[in-house]
Amino acid sequence: SATDLPKHAEALGINTALFQQCLDSGRFAADIKKDIADAGNVGISGTPSFLIGIVQPNGSQLYTKLIEVDKNFAMRPDALARQIDADKLAGLTPCFVCATVGTTSSNAMDPVKAIAEICREHNLWLHVDAAMSGTAALCPEFRHLQNGVELADSYNFNPHKWMFTNFDCNCFWVADRKALIQTLSILPEYLRNQATESGAVIDYRDWHIQLGRRFRSLKLW
Repeated sequence: SATDLPKHAEALGINTALFQQCLDSGRFAADIKKDIADAGNVGISGTPSFLIGIVQPNGSQLYTKLIEVDKNFAMRPDALARQIDADKLAGLTPCFVCATVGTTSSNAMDPVKAIAEICREHNLWLHVDAAMSGTAALCPEFRHLQNGVELADSYNFNPHKWMFTNFDCNCFWVADRKALIQTLSILPEYLRNQATESGAVIDYRDWHIQLGRRFRSLKLW
């Protein structure tokens, strides 16, 4: 229920007083409480997949919307389109959609192509989370489950699930690497080098948050 939100916030280390203040005074509070009730009505339980109270310096609020699913728990493209239109009318700026190929709880398969076409129409970033069942695409007879993935902006699957690769090993693709590099790149003087500046190497530190990391891909090769 909506009254459980502060408990979830506290569990995540969020200031509960500030969280409750945002929830009570925010103009989206009623919508969020309705989303929680709707989620409960269709059997969705557990920690809510959205949080209000993440306030940016300019005062704007970030939160995630739950999209209606069909009887097989797959996202309904028509519901997504309606939600996008409703959010725009409310003065919001939709920017990101996550489709799933095999949810962990029910192995639900979202209709990636239909979702991708809507995202293209509204200029939204589409991430396809195939962590659970993306490995099935190794078999030609299951590749139809990912029809439309070529329209996604980013995609990932986990070899450490079905490919018997040691944990952790995640494969990630991005359609336009410039979006990551322009956002995450750092280049202090001590990281400058001729190979980087000439373009002879790819610095994967610019593709993610951490500066250094283990050679995770070695075990997959």
